[in-house]
Amino acid sequence: MSSAPSCPTPTVDLLDWCKEVTDGYRGVKVTNLTTSWRNGLAFCAIIHHFHPQLMYALIAAYICVVLVLRFIAAVVVADSLCFFCSCLKTELFGGICDLP
Repeated sequence: MSSAPSCPTPTVDLLDWCKEVTDGYRGVKVTNLTTSWRNGLAFCAIIHHFHPQLMYALIAAYICVVLVLRFIAAVVVADSLCFFCSCLKTELFGGICDLP
């Protein structure tokens, strides 16, 4: 008795394609269509495989976002410190001294 040949499903075909495209990328190992994508490396490898120039734009955009978020955080912290300093100045000096 011979077993019937297994028919590939679209899921298996997609998984095989992903493995083929990401083969050779360091740190990328596609074994399934769920957990293999969680860290984003397989996705980046596929983008790089077909459009390597996009990775530079994505990295530059990421850096800009990080810098903007750090600036916003610094402004919030500085604003909080200024509020704290003005409250402390009023508490310590009772408004008799006008510190800058």
